[in-house]
Amino acid sequence: MIDKNKVIALVLISALAILLYLVNIPKDCGSDDSCFSKYQYEIVGKKNDNCIIEVTLISLSANQPADMKQALEGKSMKCAITRETLKSKTLNEIEDLNDNCTGQLKEALLQITIDNMYKIIIKNLGSIAADLNETTYINTIQD
Repeated sequence: MIDKNKVIALVLISALAILLYLVNIPKDCGSDDSCFSKYQYEIVGKKNDNCIIEVTLISLSANQPADMKQALEGKSMKCAITRETLKSKTLNEIEDLNDNCTGQLKEALLQITIDNMYKIIIKNLGSIAADLNETTYINTIQD
């Protein structure tokens, strides 16, 4: 005879597994605007051989944390890009774009990078200290 409790448990586990699979399937964004960050680019002037372009982050993609959205959305930076570079590349293709920029958006991005690096260092500090103590202990024994 079939045990009803086992059947119910098996159905529940199967349903949960299917649900977890469906929730974790990567989303195919296609042209879904919520998947992408939106920027506004405006040429605001020129200085020597550079075009001055103001880059404003309008909105981050929907999957970004709320605190990051708050820190970055609406902020802008001004970038000085040579006319030659702009003739050969789009703004998205310029690898070191931030090196040519100043402003609140750049500062906020740098702050987020520093905060993340700090978290990684603190997270790994215990193992680094343990390795250092072990090395010091071994060197003391060998001396």
